Amino acid sequence: MTSRSQFELIVFDNPKVLYGRVEKIMECQLPHDPVFGVFKGKLRLLAHITPCKTDGKDATQELTAYHIETAGIVTDLSTIRAVVGRVQTTGGAPGTQKHWGIIDRSSALVRATFEEDEESSDDDNE
Repeated sequence: MTSRSQFELIVFDNPKVLYGRVEKIMECQLPHDPVFGVFKGKLRLLAHITPCKTDGKDATQELTAYHIETAGIVTDLSTIRAVVGRVQTTGGAPGTQKHWGIIDRSSALVRATFEEDEESSDDDNE
C-alpha cells in the first residue's frame, strides 16, 4: 500500500506541515514501561513514511513541488492529516529534471481524526 499524505510534526514546539509517501502502517503493542508515559500498555498505530523535500512549503497555500525524497521515518499514524495527490511535470526545457507537484485540497476545517473504539460489552452482542 502506498499513498501520498500530508502529515504534521511538532518541531521545537512549532507544528510543521510535511508531505510524504505512506509505505506501511504497523500495529505496535507498547509494554507497560514508564518510559512510554501515557501510552504505556497501549496499542499504537505507526506509519512508515518517506518524506518529500518541499522546503517547508504548504501546498494548501502556495505552489509546491519536489523532486527529492528523504530518508524514511516512523511516526504515529495520528500525525497524518490528509490524503493528497501529485502530478508529474518537467521544467519545460529539454533535459530538465522531472518533478512532482503536490495537489492538496485539504483545509483546517477538514482533518483526519483517530479515536479509540469503545470496548463493547457482552450486553451489546445479545
